[in-house]
Amino acid sequence: MDMDTHQDPAHQDPAHQDPRYWPAFVDLLAATLMIFLIMAFLQELFSAEELEALWLKQQQQQFSESARSILQEEIDSGNVFMKRHQSSVILTFSDQVLFESGDHRIKPKGQALLEKCGLLLAGLDSDGFEVAQLEGHSDPLPLRRTTYPATNWQLSAARAISVVEHLSTAGNVDPAKLIASGYSSYRPIAPNNTPEGRALNRRIEMRVFFSGASKAEQPIGEDDASGPDAEPAGESANAAPE
Repeated sequence: MDMDTHQDPAHQDPAHQDPRYWPAFVDLLAATLMIFLIMAFLQELFSAEELEALWLKQQQQQFSESARSILQEEIDSGNVFMKRHQSSVILTFSDQVLFESGDHRIKPKGQALLEKCGLLLAGLDSDGFEVAQLEGHSDPLPLRRTTYPATNWQLSAARAISVVEHLSTAGNVDPAKLIASGYSSYRPIAPNNTPEGRALNRRIEMRVFFSGASKAEQPIGEDDASGPDAEPAGESANAAPE
């Protein structure tokens, strides 16, 4: 018995069924080849370090635009400053918007603000967002009490921990990408001999790092970039003394 060896036309390659598919197929091959040629050209034109720096700059720019959109009200009111550093984007929060004087517990207004930040961080591309380092800073005036936190070291660290915990719980940020650290009064951004200067020094800084930063620029141990000459994205906030 002769068997029909002809393939069902419905299962044939569309390109063999209809020659009109060939131009689209050729266009796809040409586009793929063009992508490879562009990548090869960029690798010849820029070093790996330069390409990495360009990628980092793009990530920082996108994050800065999103942060400004979400936090515009707080930036305009002077409660949040934003600036870009070589290896990170830094959001600085005045202590008065997050805490009561001398306290490490976040007040309701501060919780709402951090939940906005949580949406911002949780929405970042996981392939680009490396880590957010939360830093607590104080002025040098003693707290004059024995209950915890009893020193500026304890207060600055406790405040950073409170922020990290709130971001990871209410803000839905991956805890593995959060770091808390306290610096007491040893990284001031303004002179401590005036109430206005001390108010600026009492702050929380969120340093957001992206892939592309060199190992020497990764969080913990990075040189402080929040000196008096920094350019914040808002007016100075006048916080109440501790």
